[in-house]
Amino acid sequence: MNPKRAKRGRPRGTKKHGERRFLKEEEIRAFFKVAKKSKRDDLMFSLALYLGLRAGEIRGLKFEQINEDSREITIRGLKSGRQRTYELPERIWKKYKAWMKVYPGGNGKFFFPHRLYKDEPMSIEGVKRAFKRVAQKAGLNGDVSVHNLRHTCSIELVKRGESPYVVQRWLRHKKLSSSEVYFEMFEDREADTRAKEYFGNYF
Repeated sequence: MNPKRAKRGRPRGTKKHGERRFLKEEEIRAFFKVAKKSKRDDLMFSLALYLGLRAGEIRGLKFEQINEDSREITIRGLKSGRQRTYELPERIWKKYKAWMKVYPGGNGKFFFPHRLYKDEPMSIEGVKRAFKRVAQKAGLNGDVSVHNLRHTCSIELVKRGESPYVVQRWLRHKKLSSSEVYFEMFEDREADTRAKEYFGNYF
């Protein structure tokens, strides 16, 4: 018996023709302060933030995607099929090993097995509920969702000076225009800050 499939549609946290919600630095710290209480949640959402994973990519993570020798993980984008291999930082690798010590799936193939069906992946709704539970305990206000971690990954790369092409490859975007949106967001916010500083003396 397979778990019910989640309804298709635009992920929560993404507005059509609107601004994408990303987490501020203090929100990220508050979120992971709570997430660290669970080895599963700590690993799941660390990977989501670092790799910009979609909920469907999180729940489908398999052990065959991990190279234990090189500490690398290979991700294939759900929408574009674009594939990229990433070297995991030491901190995330330690979280992975810590989760493996208490992993409830036995010899299963998925990082995060379904609660009832150990040979099946965790449901997308399960991933979303886990995020929401942590977010609420962390005091995050507003309509937040696990997809906000993907937006946060994107905007953080932009803030650190990466090019649109790097963001496209890192996030496995099919089109460069999907990556460029984050540069527009960042530039608009920077312009807003400068405008307040410049015109503030006149009002």
